Amino acid sequence: MGFERRRKRARKLEKTTGDYLRGRYGKEYNITEQKRFASGRRPDFWLVGKKDHRDRIAVEIKHHSESGIAQEADLRQLRMYQHQGYSVKGLMVYPDDVRVPHELRREARESNQEIVKLSEDSLFLRGKVIGIGEKLREKLRRSSE
Repeated sequence: MGFERRRKRARKLEKTTGDYLRGRYGKEYNITEQKRFASGRRPDFWLVGKKDHRDRIAVEIKHHSESGIAQEADLRQLRMYQHQGYSVKGLMVYPDDVRVPHELRREARESNQEIVKLSEDSLFLRGKVIGIGEKLREKLRRSSE
């Protein structure tokens, strides 16, 4: 897969993840993209509770197009974001075609991390995922704004 195609898929997944987070957490959390810590590190999304600012969630998106398998290093990176931002929970997002081994799922549970697999071509309506084409997705997005 060429660089441009990988970059395009990664952008689609970031958009889909943003839609997912706004649908699932939008009422209870303020959502920030690419929050920069003092160390210079940046999780893909950073959620802070509206009622309690100590309620924080770090979100990292990984797009493993080459290997197709989730890595332990992904969870270590998310744990680092959780530690630096004093976050209790972490959310790791993968495309739906990435395989996540059982050992990694167990390790994520132990670290209070949730693994979510999303399709790049999905639309979120009232907490449900609907797989649709890109043109229809853009039309629906424009009509809802």
